[in-house]
Amino acid sequence: MTTEEEQNTTRPPEAVPILKDDSTSGEIIVAPNGRTPGSDDPKEEDNLRENIHSSSTRGAVAQSLVAGAVFLLTTCCGIHVGYSAILLPQLKAGNSTLPTDDELGSWIASVQSIASPFGALLSGLLMDRWGRRATLILCTVPFTASWIILAFASHHAVILTARAMAGFASGLTIAPTQVLVGEISEPRIRGILTGTNFLSHSIGILLVYILGAFMEWNVVSGISAVLPLLSFVAFVLLPESPVWLVRHNKIEEAEKALRWLRGGGIQAKRELQQLVSRYRPEKVEGLMKNGGELTTKSISSCCQDLSKPHNLKPVIIVSLFYLIQVISGTYLVIFYAVDIITQAGKSEGLGLDRFLAAVLTGAARVFFAIVMCFLLMCMGRRPLLILAGLLQTLSAFSAGTFLYLKNRINITDYEFPACKPVIIASILVYVASNTCGYFSMPGIAMGELLPAKIRGSVGGYILAGTYLGFFVTTKIFPWLCDLLEVHGVFGLFGVTTAVGTFIMYLFLPESNGKSLLQIENYFWQPNFFWVGRKMVLSRRETKSEDYEMQVRR
Repeated sequence: MTTEEEQNTTRPPEAVPILKDDSTSGEIIVAPNGRTPGSDDPKEEDNLRENIHSSSTRGAVAQSLVAGAVFLLTTCCGIHVGYSAILLPQLKAGNSTLPTDDELGSWIASVQSIASPFGALLSGLLMDRWGRRATLILCTVPFTASWIILAFASHHAVILTARAMAGFASGLTIAPTQVLVGEISEPRIRGILTGTNFLSHSIGILLVYILGAFMEWNVVSGISAVLPLLSFVAFVLLPESPVWLVRHNKIEEAEKALRWLRGGGIQAKRELQQLVSRYRPEKVEGLMKNGGELTTKSISSCCQDLSKPHNLKPVIIVSLFYLIQVISGTYLVIFYAVDIITQAGKSEGLGLDRFLAAVLTGAARVFFAIVMCFLLMCMGRRPLLILAGLLQTLSAFSAGTFLYLKNRINITDYEFPACKPVIIASILVYVASNTCGYFSMPGIAMGELLPAKIRGSVGGYILAGTYLGFFVTTKIFPWLCDLLEVHGVFGLFGVTTAVGTFIMYLFLPESNGKSLLQIENYFWQPNFFWVGRKMVLSRRETKSEDYEMQVRR
């Protein structure tokens, strides 16, 4: 490798002339960091940054409409995730028309995780080839079909088939929703808009808990078919991601989409210039490698992209994030909410109806998802995650300790009247902190940290691995409860959450208030540990300048 080639692999693309501005006699040159080189007026630079990163009212409303369409579809994903918690107890009941044992029940709960990786893998390919919006339109078809089939199911095989279809649809949906919202949002409001994805997920879980407490499982399925139909109509009326359009040389469509999303022409033009400036070198490189023809990204080219440190580093961080989500019990508590609460209370119970307790955990998840959306606007991603991780660790250990005292030491209510309330409070705090942390943050990290060049394909691969992890943990959970009992399971959750939070403390970069291009520029730097990099910057006493200019000094 030549010296020039080595330099090109350790620095972000340079600024290039891209578009004419009618108000000037020459071409505008916009660097990837959003600044116009050659300007000596600090006020002019400040005004430019403010113009680029501030959102007009019309633009904020437009971006919120896109997030609203995503909201409908991810609510359907939440209903699907929480559905087994109301389906299994009804199937296992003595008067059930479809008697179900624990082994078959574990397959009903986990079969969606078998199908989800296939949807996740396909979503990466479809996002890159057809676009984010088109992929989400496609997602509504298997979702609608699965709920209709489930509503009329009369055999276990039909239930398993419908659950697998819903799992495939869920896997197909998650990555495009996170990527689309991340790409259409401006830095100032990206936190709250990406947070609504997980708020809707939580609302879907709570909704299915409430419906399941009063209705039969097949009636709940029929009602659930309405949401994907509504989201289909919404996505048909909305624009495609400007990032995807620029990367596929659809500049006019990208400018039209940006004008609508930003509520004005000036800001849309400047942002378009930044996007073209960033992705033109990528396009030229692709044309040279493929004999002058644009082709769909292959697995070999994806592996070549991953061999570059500025692409590999965010992939490792996001992958670790999702691994921690799997092993810290995030979705196990959702899948088996009613069973966990039933086993926690044993014969005496916790003083709450088991379905009411599940609804209570769902309500706590929704409330704190709303809180999280506002915290994302005023707090950094790192402090919010670390705080949530510490609370989740403490609450898991607390729940495990008091469950041990109640179920193994057999402490009575007379000896320790606060035992049951402490257990209930610990479980609720666990759910609340998990909602603000490992339930939502991995998805936000995927939409923000992964470079646009690999965001679609690699995001799908990461989610596929995550869903395989969900399948394994969901399938072995009943066995794990028999082996460790509920108090031991919560203790295990506490250990994995503590270790995961320490790992994220070392590696996770702060992305709050930064544009996606600025975040990409960070990973061109040689540092891998965020903590060490912050110490270097603090010793140099850097001022509050542009994010990229700080890391490039």
